[in-house]
Amino acid sequence: MAKLAVVAGLMTLKMPGWVSALFYAGRRIKLDGNTLDAKAQLICDIVAMVRTIPMSEMTPEISRGQLATFAKLLGGGPTPVAKVEDRTIPGPSGDIPVRLYRPDNAADGPLPILIFYHGGGWIQGDIEVHDEPCRRVANASGGLVISIDYRLAPEHKFPAGVDDCLAAFRWVRDHADEIGADPARIAVGGDSAGGNLSAVVCQQIAAAGEAGPMFQLLIYPATDSRMQTKSFDMFGEGFFLTRERIDWYLELYLDDFEANKLDPRFSPVFTDDLSNQPPALVITAGFDPLRDEGRAYHESLLAAGVKSDYLQYDGMIHAFINMAGTLPQGADALQRSGAALKAAWA
Repeated sequence: MAKLAVVAGLMTLKMPGWVSALFYAGRRIKLDGNTLDAKAQLICDIVAMVRTIPMSEMTPEISRGQLATFAKLLGGGPTPVAKVEDRTIPGPSGDIPVRLYRPDNAADGPLPILIFYHGGGWIQGDIEVHDEPCRRVANASGGLVISIDYRLAPEHKFPAGVDDCLAAFRWVRDHADEIGADPARIAVGGDSAGGNLSAVVCQQIAAAGEAGPMFQLLIYPATDSRMQTKSFDMFGEGFFLTRERIDWYLELYLDDFEANKLDPRFSPVFTDDLSNQPPALVITAGFDPLRDEGRAYHESLLAAGVKSDYLQYDGMIHAFINMAGTLPQGADALQRSGAALKAAWA
């Protein structure tokens, strides 16, 4: 019976949005002044039916497979681009796989570039899971996108992923000509854990006194290890990303949470001075536990004198850019991310 309900739900998701709205007529979830999008509500219900394995029995392999399946079913694409190239770049502990996207109708000469760090709680996600978002951002921005397959926990605990992301930025900056990129127009960006790593890279490069990114794209970023915001309390259960899942990610990512929780390489909100950070676009979802810490980081950037724009999709849930083939808001967020990059590079 549950399998039939899942199949029926997936079929409904492929229909126009008004079908889901009709199905949930009179039953739409409304919290904190926002109304959950009907398709997003259906996705939450489907996920609840599919996630039958208790977190106490969950393994990284199962979780990675679930995310890959979810992205394949809801992500859409593949959107055509001019060229896709898989290669490796040197890292601190061996080669790092990367995927380079050249947009359709690209201009001649060196192109600006976004270094993209994928989300997935630092323990899942990869180049394939985030292939479609990278394709859409490349075309929308007119620049190159290079997606970084950094090492994941628990096989490689913190700060291995951070070290890979820093190495990737430095390689792109110092070898831009090898991939047709403009070293003066480098941005970093990512979603969730990737948003966290993007902010960390900007901070660590600035602290080292090096030439850093000129822009940061932070999509529902994890920024604050305290996890005491209103959105954490309000949306910690039932809206795709749960508090229980976050706790599981952190247990796998860190050897000792208490020892690392104030480390700005993990929790970038604890950096003393943000005045040397690049301009930002921070995107959040209204029904996401990470919503308020993303907004707070944006406000901290503004308070430090850094230009930062904030965009909240009120009816959305965490990971909605990976649902761009199903949720128009996901496609819109990627389009607007590309537009922000184009404006920053100009």
